Amino acid sequence: EAVGDLIIDGDEAWAQKLREMGITRKSHVKKVTEGALLGSILSHGINPNLAIVSDDAGQFNVLLHALCWIHAERLLAKLTGFNDEQLAALEQKRTQVWDLYRCLKIYKTNPSQQLKAEIAQRFDSIFRDKTCFATLNSLLTRLHRNKAELLLVLERPDIPLHNNLSENDIREYVTRRKRSGSTRSDLGRRCRDTFASLKKTCRKLGISFWRYLQDRNSGSNTIPQLSDLVRQRAVGAKTQGKRAIAKPRVCDTLSGCFSSRSDPGLRPGLVCWSPSGTGTILLACHGFLSSYRNSNCSKNYGKGPPL
Repeated sequence: EAVGDLIIDGDEAWAQKLREMGITRKSHVKKVTEGALLGSILSHGINPNLAIVSDDAGQFNVLLHALCWIHAERLLAKLTGFNDEQLAALEQKRTQVWDLYRCLKIYKTNPSQQLKAEIAQRFDSIFRDKTCFATLNSLLTRLHRNKAELLLVLERPDIPLHNNLSENDIREYVTRRKRSGSTRSDLGRRCRDTFASLKKTCRKLGISFWRYLQDRNSGSNTIPQLSDLVRQRAVGAKTQGKRAIAKPRVCDTLSGCFSSRSDPGLRPGLVCWSPSGTGTILLACHGFLSSYRNSNCSKNYGKGPPL
């Protein structure tokens, strides 16, 4: 049943609304909350044609979903043949996949209808082929079912073929978690996520993070808001005719925009944003897109200077 537009102020009000609607089971609350957050993101102007490149984790299958080719090929790399024939079949398939990957890189640089048709046909030939290795055949069938997501780049040459950028961005967080464990409170988690996001964003924009902190703490505010710098970088890249994937350097993590507010058990995601008109989000396998927050953190993290 449609309930119309709702404006909910705070977690408690949202929880109360769910109880009024009879939504109390934890799994149901999680799904409805995620749907509401996605709706909020779209209502704030995020393009519904935004492409998300992931490692095939189900929670990332929103908006326009593309799959990371590195993660897809990694499934083949994990297989082990038990005789010479199986080893040869596996090696042949891996070689074919990497050859196809190189064709996709060429297509991104110079797309054409002829090459698009050839790549699609070649994809079918590789992943529909039957070998002497039953386990390999099963994996090839599984990958072929993901054809639309693996070949989304044929429709959108601006999107990347892998999500290594976001994997690299989140590596520092993962290393700290392995060494020191997680935070002890929700506030600690939010502080960690916010400052990690700010530091990564500053690095990608060529700004000294230490100088940025001094600028904000002193109140001088001589450094422009990071959100403005992100827009300038995107407009500059577009004006110069650069493709979005050429230098996907801008990290859209302003004030911890994407975090796991709705469920503390979910891990935050550092999100790399490619500078294009439609944009592309690359999510690391540790991340989760679960809430939208505007670039001024005073509403969510307490009063302070603009970020």
